[in-house]
Amino acid sequence: MSQIQAILPPDSIASTKQEYVDLEQAYWQRTTPIGIVFTFGTVMAFVVGTVIVFQILSTDVNDHMSEYATFKAMGYRDRYLLAIVLEEAIILATLGFIPGLALALGQYALIRNVAALPIAMTFSRFWLVFFLTVVMCIVSGLIATRRLQSADPADNF
Repeated sequence: MSQIQAILPPDSIASTKQEYVDLEQAYWQRTTPIGIVFTFGTVMAFVVGTVIVFQILSTDVNDHMSEYATFKAMGYRDRYLLAIVLEEAIILATLGFIPGLALALGQYALIRNVAALPIAMTFSRFWLVFFLTVVMCIVSGLIATRRLQSADPADNF
């Protein structure tokens, strides 16, 4: 590849097909307005999802504060209580991901048919979105459990 680049004019780029695809994707994601809007939309979806899951988990923690305080009175540590909330967060992530995936697959099919764009849910994109969903829910769970550390059994009875 370096030999070909040496022959070409200085403003030319020699690349493999995959390098060209990577350059094009980077251009569309980082330079064009549509790429910036999609990136911003992804970040905002993550933030909004975190807030919504936080509200769900925070409400659940508040509704069961007396049970958590009882666990603390029985000698359970904050880590155990955190594990309970994080387990719930992972369950929420998994159960929320399933209908979200179905909707996304439907949108991919619609866009593919209507706009004739070659778009598909790749294996790597599937796992990236699932991973980010789990991270989003775990972050929400960590924030929601801050109040558990100050749970006092005497305050609830």
